[in-house]
Amino acid sequence: MNINQHLILKRPVFFYLYEDSFSHLSICLAEGFKELGIPFYSNINYWKLSEHPDEYLFEHNPEITADDCSIVVLDTKWLNSKGDFPENFFQPGRQYITVYLDEMDGLTIWNPPLEQFDLRFRTHYNQRSKHPENCVSWVFGLSNRIIEQTQDYPQFQERQSSKLLSI
Repeated sequence: MNINQHLILKRPVFFYLYEDSFSHLSICLAEGFKELGIPFYSNINYWKLSEHPDEYLFEHNPEITADDCSIVVLDTKWLNSKGDFPENFFQPGRQYITVYLDEMDGLTIWNPPLEQFDLRFRTHYNQRSKHPENCVSWVFGLSNRIIEQTQDYPQFQERQSSKLLSI
């Protein structure tokens, strides 16, 4: 990674998203960025936050491209849907770090095209297994939607054990 560290602090993050998919890992990461005040953009408007027609977690700004950002994120949903990387994604001399959010498991870890990424955050990761150098252990995470939908349940200590018998 030959990236100017000073640029990372001054430039936003860019996500490539596919509109007909549920990109849970990207959503969790973006919600964290939003809480921390880290600016981020996307190739599309994605993940509605309310009934308001223009309120999205990920906002597309046609004036901001991946080349304007310090980190560019791609996930498995994009590759599964599109079948290839965005145009010029790994261009020589790029000034951004490439990150792949990898929620696959099994033998997909040894996928040579994914070794081009600077970092690969992998959810099904076993630190005792051999893995490419760019792999980092990652979590599925709790999105704000999950937290909101489960907040009215009793705290763990207050719950009662029960058994379910299904025949």
